[in-house]
Amino acid sequence: MMRQRIHGYIAREIQYLTKDEDLRQELWVHILEGNSLFSLEAHLKKLLEKQEQELESKNYGFKKMF
Repeated sequence: MMRQRIHGYIAREIQYLTKDEDLRQELWVHILEGNSLFSLEAHLKKLLEKQEQELESKNYGFKKMF
């Protein structure tokens, strides 16, 4: 019973934070690795910053060619 409540709470928090399935999976991995539920938002921010940097580096490579 308590596990179901905890799982439901975590699932709701993750769904609230993002609609992106890949990011949701990354957040679940973060939790399953033993990290605190309270660090989810900070971890999501870190993931989004990483995605943005990767996108910028890809775009820069494209622009550099032309």
